Amino acid sequence: MTDFLAYRFPGKEIVKTVGTFTRLDKVDSSIHAFVISDFRGENQYFFSAISNTHDQFKTWHFHSEIPEVIDYAKYVRNAQVFLSAMQELGMKKVVFSRVKKVSFPTENLHQLFNDLCDKYPKAFVYLASSSLFGTWLGASPEILLEVHNQNVFTMSLAGTKSIETDDDWAKKEREEQQFVTDFILETLTEQGISNVETQGPYSFEAGPVKHLRTDISFDLGNRTPLELATVIHPTPAVSGLPKALAMELIEAIENHDLNYNRFLYAGYLGLVSPEHTKLFVNLRCCQIQPETAYLYVGGGYTKNSSVELEWQETERKCKTLLSVMQELKSHDIKQ
Repeated sequence: MTDFLAYRFPGKEIVKTVGTFTRLDKVDSSIHAFVISDFRGENQYFFSAISNTHDQFKTWHFHSEIPEVIDYAKYVRNAQVFLSAMQELGMKKVVFSRVKKVSFPTENLHQLFNDLCDKYPKAFVYLASSSLFGTWLGASPEILLEVHNQNVFTMSLAGTKSIETDDDWAKKEREEQQFVTDFILETLTEQGISNVETQGPYSFEAGPVKHLRTDISFDLGNRTPLELATVIHPTPAVSGLPKALAMELIEAIENHDLNYNRFLYAGYLGLVSPEHTKLFVNLRCCQIQPETAYLYVGGGYTKNSSVELEWQETERKCKTLLSVMQELKSHDIKQ
């Protein structure tokens, strides 16, 4: 049984292929392939294409582990634990994520991918299916790393509010974004990279929400793109600060207490090669099970966070995929 991969970079043509995903324990710096990494960077899957395809692929892979869904009450209880732990440990930020379950006819996956490409021309859109990780789909606004020969670009993307509001960015959102920017700049300094240029922060629209964004560019030096990606990822935009403590807290509450695994959510994916690499963070994504989509969303908690507002933020982020799913369903009903 073959695997499937479709993707569309912003401003580029759609690529649809069948082939095989392979899990590699050791990364080859000379590799030229599409890669998907999980959140912790412990599993990386590389795709080898067999042939181009259009919409013939219909035999989707489903992962044996069904994502754990929590209701609002359970979300609030555990969010309070996050906040209390942050205060006790003196943490600046931690990202608490969850899963939302919605019905979705699997037969519409190709059309959903195409509709996401039409709706979000500035996003990286993908649909991938493999026996190794099941079937995932997403439309991400966040570049982790883009490399052209020696020129490197990354971004700090954090702070979220509705696209419909014209209110100024609040202190909490500006702090959250600055935490991510500072982490990336400090990490680059630790790696001996000094010729760094920044631009921002500025408002950046991503579907139904907007974020604060800072662009960061520098020279690659003697590192490979994947080596640099594993150093930067996961940034505080998807983990927290201090990073090590945040990862421990996510493990303790999400993985242990809630029996929930981020899996590919907030990992990274895209094309890698010695000359040109472009990797996105796997945000605004979902895992597909038979007639069901599990949407993964998260919110960045700081000491000034409101649990209710963070819940509302995750609901808004769900609309990136949900709005297109609902439009597709409405069209099916009319037909």
